[in-house]
Amino acid sequence: MYFFRRIRPTAGITISILISLLVGYTPFIGRELTLQRTAVFLPFFIIGYYLPKGFFDWFKNFKYKKLFAVGFVVIYALVNYLNEVNKYMFFGSKPYDDFLNFPEWGFLVRIVTFMLAIIGMLAFFSLVPTRETSYTKEGKYTLIAYLLHGFFIRGMRAFDLENIHLGFPGFIVLALASILLTTVLASEPVGKVYNKIERYFLGNKNKNKPTYNES
Repeated sequence: MYFFRRIRPTAGITISILISLLVGYTPFIGRELTLQRTAVFLPFFIIGYYLPKGFFDWFKNFKYKKLFAVGFVVIYALVNYLNEVNKYMFFGSKPYDDFLNFPEWGFLVRIVTFMLAIIGMLAFFSLVPTRETSYTKEGKYTLIAYLLHGFFIRGMRAFDLENIHLGFPGFIVLALASILLTTVLASEPVGKVYNKIERYFLGNKNKNKPTYNES
């Protein structure tokens, strides 16, 4: 962040977006060391770095913020009903040449996915509670849930489940199953077991530095 700290926010955001758009034209930058994804999602980190805290306070108190939740419906409709849309447009892990029939228009596709991502983030933040709830304590285990969910994704891919057309009812079932899986992985028992395993393999030197915040 040293470079971006020394330039104006408008310049920093513009440079990060240009990097993200242009990296898709470089076939020699792929999944290795996640370089492609790092460059693709760089604008979101830079925007978050420059974004003033007052923005979140304003959005939290915005009277009509719940309307942003409609963004989820818009994203679902576009992804589910447009045959031209594929998952790699959102993964950011491959060059345009690997997932587009006309890679020369890749920058436009990426701009659209940026817009959808921003809509999705605003929709998500519009539904985040601003007060403590019964599941607030599970928030400290979200990193563990993120680390462990990959095993389930790999399992689904091994059984080729990703190629099954679910339709809208299947989408609802999948969404509920995802919520259930997240709830289980972010639960306190799973968090404590994971922390014990982590301490065992890392040794006593890091025994006081768990993956989650125990306070």
